[in-house]
Amino acid sequence: MSGGSPFLVPPGDGGLPRRSGKTTRSRSGCIICRARKVKCDERPGTCLNCDRLSISCSGYGSQTGSRRLQSPGHTQAPNGLTKAGTARRRIHSSCGACRSSKTRCSGEKPRCLRCIRKDLDCLYKSVPAPAWIRNTLPPPSSPTEAPISLDQCTDNAATDQTALLPPSNPSNLELPSRFPYDAQTPTPEPRSMSAEMESQTGDSFSWLLLPTLPENEKIFELVEEYFTNIHHLRCLAFIHKPSFIQKLEEELPLKRGCSSLLYIICALGAKFYCLRRPGVTRGSSPEQIFLAGNEWAEEAKRLCYSELNTISMENLMASVLLHDHEIRIGNYSSAFTLSGACVRMAQALQLNLEYSADILCTKSISSPSPCSREARRRLMWSIYVMDSWVGSGVDQLTLLNDFDLKIQLPCHERNFNLQIPGITETLEEGNVLPFIPQHQRPPQPKDNMGLMAYFARLVCIRKKVLRHVKHLAESQMPWLPESEFGTLVASLKQWRDTLPDNMDFSTATIYTRKESSQLGGLCLVHCTYQHTLVDLYRIGLPKLFKIRAPVYFPHEQQDFLQHLQYCCFIHAREIATIIKLTAAHGTRMLADTWIVVVAHESLKVMLYYLTNVVDSTKYDKQAILDEIMPLLQSNVRILKLIAPMFATAKRCNR
Repeated sequence: MSGGSPFLVPPGDGGLPRRSGKTTRSRSGCIICRARKVKCDERPGTCLNCDRLSISCSGYGSQTGSRRLQSPGHTQAPNGLTKAGTARRRIHSSCGACRSSKTRCSGEKPRCLRCIRKDLDCLYKSVPAPAWIRNTLPPPSSPTEAPISLDQCTDNAATDQTALLPPSNPSNLELPSRFPYDAQTPTPEPRSMSAEMESQTGDSFSWLLLPTLPENEKIFELVEEYFTNIHHLRCLAFIHKPSFIQKLEEELPLKRGCSSLLYIICALGAKFYCLRRPGVTRGSSPEQIFLAGNEWAEEAKRLCYSELNTISMENLMASVLLHDHEIRIGNYSSAFTLSGACVRMAQALQLNLEYSADILCTKSISSPSPCSREARRRLMWSIYVMDSWVGSGVDQLTLLNDFDLKIQLPCHERNFNLQIPGITETLEEGNVLPFIPQHQRPPQPKDNMGLMAYFARLVCIRKKVLRHVKHLAESQMPWLPESEFGTLVASLKQWRDTLPDNMDFSTATIYTRKESSQLGGLCLVHCTYQHTLVDLYRIGLPKLFKIRAPVYFPHEQQDFLQHLQYCCFIHAREIATIIKLTAAHGTRMLADTWIVVVAHESLKVMLYYLTNVVDSTKYDKQAILDEIMPLLQSNVRILKLIAPMFATAKRCNR
């Protein structure tokens, strides 16, 4: 065996291709490539190297006999543009922080995007331009002229690229919509992230993208945004605001208040902080509003996972709010995992049981305060709602059963803020906890119940509706009087009949709830009620909802089928009406993640009913279209407006 290199061709292998020792060097490349001492492909107009570097090709000089050829299948992109048509930018210099960490730098000045997010010192070194650039530039006008720096070359290249862009007809361009303004609003010139996060008053909002919390004054503003926009949604009102603010004022000056709960509260309030400042929404894109506070949520997640061995009420509250934030930004897998962890932590803390039989806190002074006990109940009900949302009627995904919750429903907000203990009902209508003495039971326990209590009861009915729809093969025919379908319809009607007047969706109630920052919660309750009816009546639209085991309706039950389809349409129309009336008071009122799903389902049902169900020989389709067209347009417009707050809304707008 020969000891030669395996990469050498043995003698006698004449059939293998051999490389000739003599090479022919082309001397007809462009001026730039010859100055850089690189091979030029000699394409007509501009070579590939100059096109890739976004450099104006200086031509091929006076060389003759050029071999400049262009492959037939090659299409040349315009100067300064990629093949996709976007502006190409060549970064000739990185900042010191990105260079030391060997990370790609965006080249933004005075601070790059990475230094803004990481809160790093962004410094650019003024280094001489490469030799090939100096060789291709004209000589200085005087011997004392300063040498050209790399920053100047980069600025010149960016200036020259605007002249290389192909002319376009402005009338044919479609301006991107910016929240909350339409496409007719003049689009500002492209700016860096730090410049875009500045309002017209000069206030910088780049701190919303940093991983560290801002100064104390800004923290209190973010906390206020949370309590105004998020606190009253679903059953998330488990934090006693006066106690929380008091603790924050005591600990923040001592630098002891930066817990996971504070991080996630600031993260949820950050997006609404942006929406309240016209300068931010006017100067930044929806994507930057969507990113506001996400770094704080990541820090909250890190703290929550690091404290799993120490289960506490505060850590559990932060995990519940983190679950809501993960859904907002589209991290659905993380939200699914957090929901299971929250249920297990609640079971470990025994939140599904009352702290003691002394509901009115009359016996022991050392026991937890009334607001602490009420916070425990509210936290448990929020986890119950979360588990019901995740389970969606699937037994394998539902971890909490209704009979496991041996606590009373939440009281109304006034008693909670004033720390007034009270007795309310349980999930069962008209029942109170059995161990409460008879002399302590009020004549009407439901008078102490607020919006959260009725929402929890509605979620309980919704769980049964979704389970019924997923097990139609095991149920009786829906047109039978004693069927499960009829029982669920009666349960929803009873819930609606027992709803107090001050929780009805009327003009007076809208303004009353808006004054107390509860309009978003009121809208969610009524949208959930209407959507639950849509889910129940959707058995009449099996093709739209892709029901795996649809109900067979014989010929004699066609009238009942048409009744189901019409009811589904009516309740979808009611959803659109409620959302439209709520949005008239500001899109911030539509702050719950569930609103996106409800609005999209409403839009889908109305369109399907009009195009696939309505018989044009019996009904006037155009009249129905004219009736629902304002609602359809309102739903589409609202889904676009709330896209900066929800990842789900972005997907619906695609």
